[in-house]
Parts: sequence; C-alpha cells; structure tokens
Amino acid sequence: MKKLLVALAVLASASAQSQAGDCCKAAATCAPCPQVACQAQPACQPAVQWKEVERTVLVPTWGTEKRTVTQTEYKQETSEREITVNKWVQKQDKVSREVTYYECEKKSKDVTHKVAKQNWKDVETKYWVKVPTRETKTGTRTVRKPHWKEVSHEYTVMVPSMETKTQKYWVWESVPVKKTRKVCEDKGHWEEKQVQVGGCNPCKSACGSCNTCCNPCPVTCTQKVWVPNVVETEVEYTAHECHKAEKTREVQVCVSKPVKKNCKRKVCEWVEEEEEYTYEVCGWKKEEKTCTRKVCETTWEEVTKKVEYSEWVAKTKTVEDTVCRWECVPTKKTIKETRCVPVEVKKEVDVQVCRMVEKTIKEKVCVPAPAPCNACQPAAPCNACKPAPCKSSCKSCCS
Repeated sequence: MKKLLVALAVLASASAQSQAGDCCKAAATCAPCPQVACQAQPACQPAVQWKEVERTVLVPTWGTEKRTVTQTEYKQETSEREITVNKWVQKQDKVSREVTYYECEKKSKDVTHKVAKQNWKDVETKYWVKVPTRETKTGTRTVRKPHWKEVSHEYTVMVPSMETKTQKYWVWESVPVKKTRKVCEDKGHWEEKQVQVGGCNPCKSACGSCNTCCNPCPVTCTQKVWVPNVVETEVEYTAHECHKAEKTREVQVCVSKPVKKNCKRKVCEWVEEEEEYTYEVCGWKKEEKTCTRKVCETTWEEVTKKVEYSEWVAKTKTVEDTVCRWECVPTKKTIKETRCVPVEVKKEVDVQVCRMVEKTIKEKVCVPAPAPCNACQPAAPCNACKPAPCKSSCKSCCS
C-alpha cells in the first residue's frame, strides 16, 4: 500500500510540472508582455486527492470448543520396606609422635656495600632550531564551470485504474461424519431355582406360618436368580469434523498503466577553464642557538656497617595426640516409599479454534487531481493581448 501511495504522489507531481510548462508556453505568445519572463513565476504545485474505498478482508477469529481427550494421571501409593544403613561411629585413640619445630636466634655480621654520590655541574650546549617562513607564489589551475541548456525529455507516468479480479480464499467448515463404536449391553433374564435351606428356616413352614426358629430338617425354597448375557454391539453416532473448503470472490484492484509524456528540462554541462591563482607556501629556516644545562656525575664509595639478622634453628620433641577415627556400623531401618502409578482418565477440555470471518473495511486511496497553475503576470497592463491556446488547466495566460 505504501508503494502505491508513493507512485501516485510522483505521478501527480510530474503531471503538475507538465501543466506548468504548457502554461509558460502559452504566456510566451502574448505580444505586449515582453518584459516578463515565465521562469520568474513560481512553479505549479502538485495536488493530491484522497478517496475512500470499501473492501472485504478475512479476519481470523478465535473460538472455544469442548473436546474429550484421554489424559494420564498419576496416583500415589505408599509402601514400607526394610533397608540396611551404614552408620559412622566416632572413636578416639592416643598416639605419640616426634615433632620438629624451629626457634629464632638473633646473630650479627659486617656487610660492605657501595654508596652512590651525585655531583652537579653546568655545561654549555649548542643546538639547531627550525623557524617557519611564508612565501607567496602564483600558479595556474583548471576549474569546471556550469553551463545550463534546455533539453527535450520523454518520461513515463503510471495512470491508476480500477479492475475487477476473482480471488480464491479458504474457509474451515464443520462437516457431520457418521462413525461407529462398540457398546456392551447385558441382555440377561430372571430364572426361578429350587434351593434347599437347613437350620434356621426363613421360609414358610409346612403349617403355613413364617417360622424363625431352627428347623433340623432341610426345607426347599424357590428363589429368583439373574442369569447375565453380555452382548457387544456396534452403535452409530454423528461427529463433526473441520474441513478446508475453497471459495472465490470478486475484488476491486487498483492497476497502474504506463503513459508516455514529453517535457523540457534544464541540463547542466560542466566546462573546464584555466585560471591563475596565488597561494602561500610555508618553509623552514635553520638557526643555531646556545643553552646552559646542568649535568649530574655519579661517584661510588665503599661503606662497612654491622647488620643484625635472625636465624631459625630446627629442634625435635615428642608429643602425645588424641586421634579420632570413624568406624562404619551397618544397621537396619524401615522406610516408607511413595510411588506414582499411571491411570488413564477421560476429560473434557477447552480447545482454541481459529476461523476466518469476512469483514468490510474502509481505506483511503490516492487519486491525482488538477492543480492550480500560476501563470505569467505582466509588470504593466496588457492592452493588446492576443489569446493563445493554453494546454494546461489555466483559464487564461493574460488578464
């Protein structure tokens, strides 16, 4: 979009400059205005017009859907077990050993060394210096001077035009899909069975009364028993899946077409010419000077002095020390361990789903518009002006 705006601005500027040149041609045909030059007038200013255009774009929209997923969770179980732990026990032993130590003894001796003595004296020295001098000289050099001339120039401008094109885009659609899954169903039935009961008879006795006492004789009772029959069947269900679908739409597109135009412009040519010039040259002149400086002479003398120093003497003695040692003792210990057991669990989770939704937006498009042209204004009133055809948008070149 930025490149299109820059191209349209350049197009409007070139069009305005072309109109200004045509206006100046028309003004040059006015007979009574010879004193005014068109080049002294300000150039035509480029004008740009903005237009609002609507277009449809696809905007991604996020939504939330519920989906069933299988997750693995961990369940903690605690158990006890017996382990062997090594325990370190500290024990002390007495050990005798010989120790060497040093004692400091002070001694003295004579040392002879040299001492430096400095003697200063004045010495006269000659030296040379360079003094700067200036000298004026004349030389010839080649310079380049500009010369302007008018040249006819052909250029190409891009004219924008709107075209309708077919554009493809993709959308996500929810499509129902039929699937099957296996279901277990118990298709059992009840059956009556004869059961003999002895001891405490919960059933009715032979006399027809409900007796709760203990009867030594076995009694036959009728009971209902459920006989299971598990049958596995396939059940059909409908699930929705997202499928990618291709669609087309018509879009307005701005297309620039090249158009050739002619104009006159000034071209600068550089011409080489020779001219004389003066310049200064800096030179150096050698001069001799004298100065006095101090010089130090060093003499060495031997000096003897007494120096005291310390000397370390090694001596031996017996020392009794208590040594600590660690002994490893194995002991049994019961510990509790917690371990994680994986368990599969089905859960419903929220899933972020992106869908493309159409949206109409407005944007500004740059369109070139005719700009006002400042024509030539004569210094004196124009009485015998001959109208000349003006190729630009100016109404008249002379008032």
